[in-house]
Amino acid sequence: ASSVLDIQKLDETLVHYSDNIQTMVTSMKHFLRENMYRHPDVEDMGKKAEMILTGLFDTITANPKEMPGDFRDAIESRGLQRTVADYLAGMTDRFATQEYRRLIDPDFEYYL
Repeated sequence: ASSVLDIQKLDETLVHYSDNIQTMVTSMKHFLRENMYRHPDVEDMGKKAEMILTGLFDTITANPKEMPGDFRDAIESRGLQRTVADYLAGMTDRFATQEYRRLIDPDFEYYL
């Protein structure tokens, strides 16, 4: 292999962990999956985030005027759904929660 392209075309892995390190990495991933990613508090936070983003997506798609002008201007070239998704992707958790309260449920409480 004499170029990056040659390396990318290889069917085999060129660099990898030693067996000992791979065992530790696998063990760590298992521990994190079982004790952190699947923790009830983390799963609850994920469900609330999904609710907020879905609610905002549906509401803003139905009312694009709720986005800033530069995003509204992009709708024609990028499409409504892509533009709304990009707008949401740029929001902080705090701002998304504030917008959810403003547009959907003023009594919603979400603790980060």
